[in-house]
Amino acid sequence: MGDSSWQIELAYPAWLAALVVVPLLIYYARRSLLRCARWQRAVSLAVRTLLVVVLVLSLSGIRIRSTSPQRFVVFAVDQSLSISGEADAAARAFIDRATEHAGENRWAVLPFAAEPGTAGDQLPRTPEIDRSGTDLAAAIAAARAAIPSAWVPQVVLITDGNQTHGDAAAAARNTSAPISIVPLPGIPKHEVYVSAVETEAEVFQAEPFYFEVVVHSTHDDDGTLRLLDDTEEISGEQIHLKQGENRFRFRRSIEDQPAATYTARIEGVRDTLEANNETAAVTCAPEKTRVLLVEQRPESARPLAEILLRGKIDVTIRSPEEMPQRPDELEGYELVILANVPASSLSAQSMQVIDRYVKDFGGGLIVVGGDRAFTSGDYQGTKLEEILPVWCQVGPNRPKPTQAMMLVIDRSDSMKKADSIELAKMATRQAIERLGPQDQAGVIAFEDQSRWVTEIRPCTDVEKTRMFEQIDQLTAAGGTNMYPAMERAYLALNEAYAELKHMIVLTDGLSQPGDFDDLAEQIAASGITVSTVGVGEEAAPELLQRIASIGGGRYYDCKDPARIPEIFALEVANPPRAGIVEELVSPRVENTEEVFPELDLTQVPRLLGYVETRPKDGGRIALTADSGDPLLVWWRYGSGVSVAFTSDVRTHWAPLWLKWAEVDRFWIELVRHAMRRDPARDDVVLRVRTKDDRAYGVLDAVDRTGDFLNGAEVMLSITALGQDGPATSRMPMGQIAPGRYAAEFSVPETGSCLLQATFGRGSGSNVVRHRGFVTGYGDELRPRPTDEKLLRRIAETTGGQYDVKPGDVFAPSESTVPRSTPLWPYLLTAALLIFVLDVGLNRMAVLRRPHPPLAA
Repeated sequence: MGDSSWQIELAYPAWLAALVVVPLLIYYARRSLLRCARWQRAVSLAVRTLLVVVLVLSLSGIRIRSTSPQRFVVFAVDQSLSISGEADAAARAFIDRATEHAGENRWAVLPFAAEPGTAGDQLPRTPEIDRSGTDLAAAIAAARAAIPSAWVPQVVLITDGNQTHGDAAAAARNTSAPISIVPLPGIPKHEVYVSAVETEAEVFQAEPFYFEVVVHSTHDDDGTLRLLDDTEEISGEQIHLKQGENRFRFRRSIEDQPAATYTARIEGVRDTLEANNETAAVTCAPEKTRVLLVEQRPESARPLAEILLRGKIDVTIRSPEEMPQRPDELEGYELVILANVPASSLSAQSMQVIDRYVKDFGGGLIVVGGDRAFTSGDYQGTKLEEILPVWCQVGPNRPKPTQAMMLVIDRSDSMKKADSIELAKMATRQAIERLGPQDQAGVIAFEDQSRWVTEIRPCTDVEKTRMFEQIDQLTAAGGTNMYPAMERAYLALNEAYAELKHMIVLTDGLSQPGDFDDLAEQIAASGITVSTVGVGEEAAPELLQRIASIGGGRYYDCKDPARIPEIFALEVANPPRAGIVEELVSPRVENTEEVFPELDLTQVPRLLGYVETRPKDGGRIALTADSGDPLLVWWRYGSGVSVAFTSDVRTHWAPLWLKWAEVDRFWIELVRHAMRRDPARDDVVLRVRTKDDRAYGVLDAVDRTGDFLNGAEVMLSITALGQDGPATSRMPMGQIAPGRYAAEFSVPETGSCLLQATFGRGSGSNVVRHRGFVTGYGDELRPRPTDEKLLRRIAETTGGQYDVKPGDVFAPSESTVPRSTPLWPYLLTAALLIFVLDVGLNRMAVLRRPHPPLAA
């Protein structure tokens, strides 16, 4: 193979003007050679002329330009860790077969991985390069730079195409050499690797959660999967692997520590790369679940509170009067539990706060029954009923319960004002009129003394007529002593036989002293409810409200006496204990998989009672009574979850439940199901990604309306958990886009990192987000199929061949390259020889000259 054409070029042709000195050189040279023989003069002149011409041509930059098809091929060979021994042997064999056809062409071998090595005449057995990555772009650039300019360039890229650094496609577009591809297999024949530990980024302490270990295998195999919680082994089970992806699920919880690192390791399998047999993930658990438990009587809330405390859940107990009146006051809780709380104990503002907390903020609400909740707690028509998944009313086919009612009427002298006594008499008659013959009623009037207006008796038409006559004789006079009248009414009701027993107390003034709290507790313990009505401005609202609260009834602040008949009619039509079913109930399991995925409720104990409700459309019924009435119902309300449990968590209806071995797990899992998953009011999300030895924390922040939160102060704390203990550093996260903040930091070589981003909202409160990550094996050790798409694109972009054969690498082609050969080195060498020849000729001329005669 030779040059196809050539031509002579002068780089500095102006130097040819120096040839004009040749005639002068000949003239002076002839004079200096007059004594030489003629032939010597001719030879010397020719030599000197040639010397001048050679020097002038050297200075003029004379060269020969030709075109050559000779090729210089660089074999860029992938030596990264992802290249198996079989693939490496195939690459070496390809180079050996291809170079057998090199002929007059030249070639070099360039090993590369995370960086290019040094080009040589053979592939080293142990290349001294970083093999932990693959940078195809750097390899392409280094291979092209290794080709001399006087040769036709060609690169043969031998790789699996799985780059971890750089942009090979962009590098191919910027190179001037065709790149042919020899694809290597990306996945070894026998390879098993742990590809991921998929776990929650952030959970609450003691909250059970699931995570999965993902193992990939190129073949069916058996081995051992070991699982470590930080450094303690928690599982070491024998597993069977199928070809492809295999998933193994585990259930864990984190207690009394801010985070846990879960490491999965595969052992005892046929494998090629050992470094990818282990990986890990971090789950953060910065806080405990916080629950607000609202109960009228703190001692009644104790059984449920103790259950939650045993489940590592922080519980705050408050009375209905202490219920927060602003939504931000519920920010510190993931769940609100109303335990046997009547609607009358909650203000309209409190109900509105609960509504916003669940619907807009994603909070959880559990309402627990009792004789003062749901239907018996006057939830019907309230905002609370709207939030719940049940209608708080008795079913249409339920027989009306029998009632025994005592009306305790203040007939003191102050009742003469605004015709209060007349309105009270009218209201009493209307209330009795609404009762049926199966019901009973009685009336006691009091001033300084108490007396029967009409003793308790059945409400038949005949008896009603007698009662109305006695009520009409009621007049106002005297002072106010309410305690004896309530006590007599209690004793009478306690002897009566009825499903519902209720007392209504009406007064307009301050009563003489008495142990009303103790009396109200006795009344409530006997299953009797008490409602109180304070008429006018002089009634004692605190005392009346406390009696109604303890007695499980309602309190009415009646500034206008004209409302007395309306209040009495409401009490008769909807007595406080309406809807209560007290019988032995065997709960039936309906749909519990979503709430209790691993809890068997088929053996749940029996209950002694519940409050009758009706499920709403869309409510998810988990448990029902024998009659079909709902016991446990839940649904999604806005962004949150609302749950209704129509029985109680006390010894009144649930004594067997409190002794049940799974009672703690039942309530804790129900709380976990309903509680708010996002503990912050704002939608603030922290993410982290790693690349090479750098990590990038990105925080996105918007408010509840979707507006970006800009201009905030965001600090990022980075805690590296290394072998020498934790090391914490802090840095600000700068805003890089609307609502987006970012920071870049170095990644530790080994171990895990915990990130805590503190987002300052400027209102004195902060949002804190946590994330963790583990520095495991890099992408290079994550086997992937050959990236055929990328390699084909490189070949097509540069005009090379994909899957080139060894015999085609040095095959003749029409490609040529200009080759320029400078002649000045040869001319200078010739000038030196000519100069030596000229000196020799002059020496001969001097030796032949005749010597002058000797002096006398």
